[in-house]
Amino acid sequence: MSFVVAPPPLIALAPNALTFNATQGGGDPASQMVTITNSGGGILSGIAVGAITYGAGASGWLQTSVSSPSAPATLTVQPLTG
Repeated sequence: MSFVVAPPPLIALAPNALTFNATQGGGDPASQMVTITNSGGGILSGIAVGAITYGAGASGWLQTSVSSPSAPATLTVQPLTG
């Protein structure tokens, strides 16, 4: 008897980092998107955005949404400069 063990799902992000630039008193920077795919086996599901934490002196300037709870999906980040 033999067993085949499938590799587990593995989240892959492209790009894996975002940078936003804004000028004080200017408009909000454009939203950016991150593609979420499964680079492992099986099904990658349960995708959700958790709480966003900020460093000292910063709060509440990011808005996020995810297009689907399963990969492939798109994460959209909508910065608000206020």
